[in-house]
Amino acid sequence: MHRVKIQVKIILSKKPLSQKKYQEHRKEMTFKNVLTATLMSLICLSTASTAADYSMPSEQWAFMEGYKYEYPNCNVSWAVKTSTFITNGYACDSITPQRMQRDALVSIDYVKKHSNVSNFKTYYSIIEYAKKSYSIYDANQDARIIWATGCTNFKNGLNEGNFVKWLNLDDHIKKYSRIKRIPVIKLYMDGWDTARLLNGVVNCNELAPYRAEDYVSGIDIRNTN
Repeated sequence: MHRVKIQVKIILSKKPLSQKKYQEHRKEMTFKNVLTATLMSLICLSTASTAADYSMPSEQWAFMEGYKYEYPNCNVSWAVKTSTFITNGYACDSITPQRMQRDALVSIDYVKKHSNVSNFKTYYSIIEYAKKSYSIYDANQDARIIWATGCTNFKNGLNEGNFVKWLNLDDHIKKYSRIKRIPVIKLYMDGWDTARLLNGVVNCNELAPYRAEDYVSGIDIRNTN
C-alpha cells in the first residue's frame, strides 16, 4: 500500500490593524457616512423645500393665504409664517421665482375680478362649496341650455351670414366650468349641427330637452376636479 502525503496549508488572516491604522480607517468610514447622509438630504430638499428667496411683495402677503398652483410635476403653495412659496416636486427647480410671482399676481387679479374675498383660502372654500352644491339635476338643466344655445347660434350665424362670429364655443366652455369640457363641446356642437342639417328650420328650445336628455342619460357630466 502506498502512502499518500496530504499537505494542508493554513491560510492566516491578515495582520490585525494597528491602533493608529484602525483610527484612520474609522475616520474615513465616518466621513463617507456623513457625506452619504448629506447627499441624501440634498436629494430630499430638491423635491420638497421652502424657497426662501421666493416671495411676493409685502402688500400681497395677506391675500396669499391659501394660495396653491400646479405646474407639471411641481406643486407650489404659500407659507404664511415665512411669507414664502413652498415647492414640492422634482421639476420645481425649473420654475423660476419670477415665474411664480408672475403667476401668483395673475391669480390674484383673477380672484379679485371674480369675487370680493380677502384671500385665496376663502376663495377656494367658496369654490369647493359651489362644486358640492351643484347637483346632477342642475348640470342636466344647463345641458339643455348649452344644446339650445348651439342650435340658436347656428341660426343667428345663418341669418347674418357670419358663422365665425356666432361659433363662440370657448366662451361656453369657460361659462359652464362646472361641467366637463367634453360634454359642453358635444352638447353645443350637436345643437349647432342639428340646426345646420335642418338648414335652420328647427325650434331649438323645443328640441333641446330631448337631445340633451339623450346625451346625459346614465352619466354625470359635472366637473368634480
